[in-house]
Amino acid sequence: MPFKACIHHISENKHNNLNSNLVICQDSSYHALLHVHKCALVEIGNANNRKCCFCHKYDNIKNMYRSKIGNGWHRECRNKVNKEKKN
Repeated sequence: MPFKACIHHISENKHNNLNSNLVICQDSSYHALLHVHKCALVEIGNANNRKCCFCHKYDNIKNMYRSKIGNGWHRECRNKVNKEKKN
């Protein structure tokens, strides 16, 4: 297995080590992204949407800013939070 690689259990059951339940991820960032996609799929039925880390609503990634691991935010939500911190 490559140096930074990690194993993802599709069923999230770490005791199920059948090949059909395992994905070798290139690194922990990719592994985290798989979990982000799965959460979106389970919660709203669309694995390509992301949850805003400020308002916690899902939206199309095209409408959001994001970090490398998939965390996203709406510009308006971030501005609102930053404004509230200043007051």
